Amino acid sequence: MINLITEVVVMMFGIIVLGMSINSLAKRIPLYNSAVELLVGFVYWILIPLTFFKTFSERGLELSDFWILTSFLVFMIITFIALYRARRYEERGVREAVFLSSVFPNAVFLGFPISMAFFNTLEVASVFGLFTVTLNVVIPDLMIAKRTAAVRLLRHPALIGFIAGILFHSTNPEYVTVVSERLGWVTPLLSYSSTLVLGLRLPLSLSPVRKYLRVIAVVALFRFAVHPLVSLLTTQLFNIPWVKGVQLALLSAMPPALINTIISERYDWKPELVSTTTVTLTVLSLIALTVLSYLVRS
Repeated sequence: MINLITEVVVMMFGIIVLGMSINSLAKRIPLYNSAVELLVGFVYWILIPLTFFKTFSERGLELSDFWILTSFLVFMIITFIALYRARRYEERGVREAVFLSSVFPNAVFLGFPISMAFFNTLEVASVFGLFTVTLNVVIPDLMIAKRTAAVRLLRHPALIGFIAGILFHSTNPEYVTVVSERLGWVTPLLSYSSTLVLGLRLPLSLSPVRKYLRVIAVVALFRFAVHPLVSLLTTQLFNIPWVKGVQLALLSAMPPALINTIISERYDWKPELVSTTTVTLTVLSLIALTVLSYLVRS
């Protein structure tokens, strides 16, 4: 199993490098952006809802799952106070960019493959992903007092898959095993295709890194240290089994979500800062995960 972890992490790193290479070589080809958008749409609208449907049709939703939501909300409040309210920023949009990058992790595109590689399960990752990706849509809209947040949330593919899975689990329990077997291909395909999307979407330029180095360091502190610490403390508070606590802590240490870049562009919240932070911390995270897999093996 440990050898498999190393192989999967190294393979993921290779797929991301492949995606970035394709991006570098083919980005000027007229059909390239359309092809990437098609792949993103396939992952976003087909694989993500099917994965959530499969996972929650198998396990349902338990009241105990809300410790994961509690952990994330506590972390979000801490980050909001420390980085959004208490600190002052000279340039417009910087505090929103820092808050966005610090709070919302790459819970699906990277979190799902990592969870499968290290734990061979999406039990915690699916619930964590459900809460984080939906809030990732809602919170930015609420920050600018938009009324479309609830509508966008209801149309989110993760929530659609989740609701369908819960309903199926409740109404057709005798068919759960059959459906699970028929959809066995969904999770691995999501893992590797989303990893490729991650590589295709990562910004190629690292030139702004020096400009935003201090901000990137702050985001890294909250993403890689504060969030996992809050997760571990929450598991202790709720007496959660350590296996699940470790899963949540690792998921909490994922780099910033890719959608943060899209959101920052939409609201003009320093997209260059967000994209630079995303690519820098994603690369560092993948290197750290590769090293971690070797350490676990030894």
